Amino acid sequence: MISAFANTWKIPELRDRILFTLALIVIIRLGVHITLPGVDATVIKAWMDHLKNQPATSGGGISALLTVFSGGGLQQAGIFALGIMPYISASIMVQLMTAVVPKLSRLAREDGGRQKITQYTRYITIAIAVVQGFFVAKSLTNPQAIPYMSGIEKFGNLVPDPSFTWIVLTVVTIVAGTVLLMWIGDQIT
Repeated sequence: MISAFANTWKIPELRDRILFTLALIVIIRLGVHITLPGVDATVIKAWMDHLKNQPATSGGGISALLTVFSGGGLQQAGIFALGIMPYISASIMVQLMTAVVPKLSRLAREDGGRQKITQYTRYITIAIAVVQGFFVAKSLTNPQAIPYMSGIEKFGNLVPDPSFTWIVLTVVTIVAGTVLLMWIGDQIT
């Protein structure tokens, strides 16, 4: 077993691929902890420290599911807040449309059609990320209304200046984070 692992490091192409994949995973983990511009990271840190001292709640519900799919980025108000959820949603939508829409069904069977469908999936991903990013930005301006962020208002304003410009910047940042995750996923596979 150990000799097989050692042999993988002797093959330059395989070693480079493993190191590249590990580097991308490190980028993802770091990106989860990069707070969105205009969000007060000290409020999040104080809230997270407070939560660590609280007894664990049973179940977890929807907040646990959101944390899994966003890699903790949503709870951290990070640039990867949406994770890959928009891409998963877009993929499901395109697969369903391919089964229902005859033109897409024909396109899926053609030589270059699969690439075109992948391109459509990416466009739909961006559209979904824009809509979801807007709602995340609006939610961050009033975090006490979010069930899994209750109690955060005790530590200060999460977004000290929730202007229209901040909302646009936040949406652009979240969409860019989703597109980066989509690109990283393509590179790894």
